[in-house]
Amino acid sequence: MIASVLREIRIHQWIKNLLIFAPLIFSRKLFDQTAFVNASLAFLAYCLAASAIYVINDLKDIDSDRLHPVKKHRPLASGQLSRPIGIALVLICVALCCTLLVVLNDGILMMILLAYCVINVLYSLYFKNISIIDCFFIALGFELRIIAGCKAINVLPSDFILVVTFFLALMLGFVKRKGELKVLSQDAENHRKVLSDYSIGMMDKFIYSCSTMTLISYMFYTIDKNVVGLVGHDYLKYSLIFVVYGLFRFVQLADIDKFQGEGDPTTLIYKDKPVQLTLALYLVFVLFCFYGHWN
Repeated sequence: MIASVLREIRIHQWIKNLLIFAPLIFSRKLFDQTAFVNASLAFLAYCLAASAIYVINDLKDIDSDRLHPVKKHRPLASGQLSRPIGIALVLICVALCCTLLVVLNDGILMMILLAYCVINVLYSLYFKNISIIDCFFIALGFELRIIAGCKAINVLPSDFILVVTFFLALMLGFVKRKGELKVLSQDAENHRKVLSDYSIGMMDKFIYSCSTMTLISYMFYTIDKNVVGLVGHDYLKYSLIFVVYGLFRFVQLADIDKFQGEGDPTTLIYKDKPVQLTLALYLVFVLFCFYGHWN
């Protein structure tokens, strides 16, 4: 029962909300106790809001999910959890999320989270059926995570971090669509209407364009004079090595079918050891650059 509940609220997808901690790290406030607590509460609030939206979507799509080769194994679609339990999960997640927001007592942060929820609802009801715009909405959700992380610790988001986040999220959105096309093949349109407007070749062009913009934007971020001044040196530019490899690895995984056409970036992070190692090394190097006492 507990395992089914955790699968239903997509606890493994909470990794996406770790992006909320990015401003904490890049503003050199990681060891500021108040900032860390506020960022952590914002992280949990976003996780609970996202889980509520996941369950609502599963309740709405329960019949179509039963026809999907992968989604049919979800707890609600497979019958492991009943509809009343699904509704109860939504209410519990919403109640806990609201409690955290009350503790944070930040009206603007509440509005950002509300905007995130509205965007996800609009995406589910309408925009997920409009090609390209569907992935734009996914990217917008990641932008709001960054903005929420900044507001939680009272710092302004830099233009570079917003641009990098947008193109990275957009690229991962197209990687996911490519994976869905490969898994569902000829039956793709029946499971997700928008896939009829996409093709593998088109996805490759979009992925290459977004990965290029991500790399260029991140490169300019690392050599920006304000960043160099904050860090105290220009060594951050060498972190580009990890970013280049990480992006190329995602592009490679989306193409070689190592995980049977699995294109969900979150799943790839959990499954692929090179991606995990690259992320770990990148984080260590960034922490070294921002928090090394020798600089």
